[in-house]
Amino acid sequence: MSAQYKIDPNDTGAQVVSPLVTRHVVPLAANATDCAISNDGRSCAVSLGDGTIGISQLDADGRPTDTLTVQMHRVAAVGLEKLGDTFVSIGQDGRAFLFDGAEPESGKEIYAFPDAWIEAVAVSETSGLIALASGSSCVVVDTAGKVLSKADVGSTISSVAFDAKGNRVVASHYNGVTTITAATGDVDLTLEWKGSHTGVSWSPTDRYVVSATQEKELHVWDLITLKDFRMGGYPRKCHQMTWAADGETLACSGADVVTAWSFAGAGPSGRPPVEIGFVFGGMVCAVASHPKKPLIAGGFTSGNVLIGGTTKGEAVVAQAATGQPITCLAWSPDGNVLIAGNSAGTLSVFSIAEDLRVS
Repeated sequence: MSAQYKIDPNDTGAQVVSPLVTRHVVPLAANATDCAISNDGRSCAVSLGDGTIGISQLDADGRPTDTLTVQMHRVAAVGLEKLGDTFVSIGQDGRAFLFDGAEPESGKEIYAFPDAWIEAVAVSETSGLIALASGSSCVVVDTAGKVLSKADVGSTISSVAFDAKGNRVVASHYNGVTTITAATGDVDLTLEWKGSHTGVSWSPTDRYVVSATQEKELHVWDLITLKDFRMGGYPRKCHQMTWAADGETLACSGADVVTAWSFAGAGPSGRPPVEIGFVFGGMVCAVASHPKKPLIAGGFTSGNVLIGGTTKGEAVVAQAATGQPITCLAWSPDGNVLIAGNSAGTLSVFSIAEDLRVS
């Protein structure tokens, strides 16, 4: 795959950083596994491979100020989600914590799986519910830790996601995905496709469920027509998916460009994706969508961070190559700040100008 981009094609390292992006660097204690920014934009959190959580306070211009590290898990913290101005972290110790970015030391355990680690977490900003997966079990709790439901899908769950209203959860697993009613744990649908499904996402329109597969493809189910189809051509497995602000464009990792599939109208079947950005010698390993504009941030194995448009695939460089793969990306709710964590234990905080001049 290749793309059109606002970078000199002779600049093989994609080192020409846009003057519209300002980068601030925060050193971390270990490799970053996930990251998020609170709804008020005042704090960002990063889960780390040593079980700690790094928290930075952000000033009015989006610059990191005070940074501290809190030991939240006994072993690696593997996932992090924002829920309003709070965060939910999960770890290989089987524990899930809810904490405030301003007072992380007062965080509380909201659920624990005995003798098993938590594979995945999803939160719903709409319903305020939290889905946790361990083994073949999916547990839904509220912010007080009250268990609303438990469900067993019969196979190890790799990923979970909520629908738009936060009333249903979809879980990916071997040979397909399963949708579950959050309040009761009842199985709504079992959508089958043979093979290992490693990730899942539910479209903001609630019409589509998309899974990433071990076979380097995406599998799509249309919940209205109940038809399904594959989208392939990826040289690597797709580890991350994100829906653009329009709710109808899905951007994915797994290629040397960010692929953005349009689900508008009849959907993406038979239509090629828009290809965003390009880095020689780098593959996309992290993606995040701007909350308000048709922009996607892509993190690369080379350490580059690019921001591009979903219309033409034009892109600017936010971060030049560092040689350390980007592991996670997150935007602030107003879209003025982007954060990126990497495998070397560095957090980059980007202040983004209003007009990036990409489409």
